[in-house]
Amino acid sequence: MQLGNYKPIYMVLLLMSSILCSNTGCKNKQYGEQEILFYYRDIGNNNGYKTYGDYLVVTNYINKSITIRQFANIAQQYIDTIKSDLPVSAITFVGKKPGGKLPAGNWDTYMKQKKYFVVGIDFNNSLSKNANQKPEISSISISWNEKWKMYIQQSEIDSLLNVKEPVDTGF
Repeated sequence: MQLGNYKPIYMVLLLMSSILCSNTGCKNKQYGEQEILFYYRDIGNNNGYKTYGDYLVVTNYINKSITIRQFANIAQQYIDTIKSDLPVSAITFVGKKPGGKLPAGNWDTYMKQKKYFVVGIDFNNSLSKNANQKPEISSISISWNEKWKMYIQQSEIDSLLNVKEPVDTGF
């Protein structure tokens, strides 16, 4: 990846990788370290209010290795530290299995990417009325067999965040 325009993203991802490592151990003798890498970005439009949705790759991802809380913490820290011309209001975590490959990271290959999606975290800053507030999680989605199960009620989100076991996505 050429760092030019993505230098701030690259620096944030270095920080996120170190946070993931401190949260999960990141070291697996069989598969190596997990890192968070920028995959691509798309733009969303909610009644004329535009925000970005960023796709982040978790390398050496193994199902049931990261909790929802850990994904949420990484997403929140990413949202809080990323610098861009538009707010980032959604993070989709994409799993890359050890030794695996991913399709090209762009909107044109979205249908091919779906089987690699793990967890999505959306924030309330996707609405113009919340533009000046600190972004808070507004939904959590878990991918299973290329279909999303979305949790939008605050009680559901809180419950997911308190589950101690790593998330099972069937990945």
